[in-house]
Parts: sequence; structure tokens; C-alpha cells
Amino acid sequence: MQLFLSKSKNHGSESHLDGKWMPAFSHGIPSIVDLSQPPENVYSKDMKIVSDNEELLRIVAHWAKSPVKHFLWEDVPYDSPMFGKLWAGSGVSLIVPAEEKYRQRFMTLAKSAEPWERAKAAAELHKFPGDETEAMLRQLLKDDSQSHSTYAQDQIAYVEYHGSSPESVGRKCCLPAPLG
Repeated sequence: MQLFLSKSKNHGSESHLDGKWMPAFSHGIPSIVDLSQPPENVYSKDMKIVSDNEELLRIVAHWAKSPVKHFLWEDVPYDSPMFGKLWAGSGVSLIVPAEEKYRQRFMTLAKSAEPWERAKAAAELHKFPGDETEAMLRQLLKDDSQSHSTYAQDQIAYVEYHGSSPESVGRKCCLPAPLG
């Protein structure tokens, strides 16, 4: 058996658990792996199916020593072997380590003409500390743009304000979407 542990935090009324090593459970992923069986539903950061326990242990050993502490949601390419296995009628995403190679993507999004792309960059750039990132985030604080999201006519529409003006900071407005 392999057991994944992480230091707990933010347990609310169960604050005695804060800082204790606990079984990790994230996004429906169990923290116990039976190494006597081939791994099931295990994927590498490179979007490949991990079908060998030795490979799984190599991956775990590598990331246990890694300085990377954050993750990203990455869209799985349609033509990858795991897409067909996981697809259930919608998009397929994989949680991957927020490695340095992703920084430039968010730096580029931060300069986008699209407000929602700049908001996405602002939400992710903190995972890549450094002077260049800090300068970009400070620039984004001056952005008073808005992004609008509507999922279906019978659902709630959200308007999120991203910016530094007093009237926009922290505002989120929920309005019924127009019918028909």
C-alpha cells in the first residue's frame, strides 16, 4: 500500500487537526493506492496513463522532492489516450504541478485584450513568484474591466468585477439570466 499524506490546515472547529499529517484527499482522488494491483485512473503530468506501479513510485518520489507547491487545471488534448477514457460528454481536465514552464502562458494572458483572460492570469500568477510576476500583478491591480459569464438561460448569470477601483474591488453580482 502507498499512503499519501499532507499537513492539514483550516479544519474550522476541529483546529486540533491543523498541522497534523493526515491522509490526503483532493478532488475525489483517494490517498491510498494498493500497490499489489496495477494502478487505475492514474495519469502523469504529461497526460499519459500510468499503468505500472514502478512508474507511479518514480513519479511520487520526484514530486516529493520538488519545490513546486501549487497546481493547475490543464485541458486534456482530445487526441490523447486518456481523453477517450475519461470523457463523459464535457471537457476533460487534469490537475498538474504548476511548473515554471507555465509562467509565460499566464504572463501572456495578463496582456490579453480579453478581460476574462487577464482575470485568469491574475488568479494563477501567484503560483509563480518572482519580480516579473509581481510587476505584472501590480499592473493588473489597475485593471477595472468586467467579465460576464452565462451558462444557460435558466441559470444565474454572474458578473465579476476585476480591478482596483473602490466600486469594483471584491464585487460579484448575481442576477437571474433573462428567459426566452
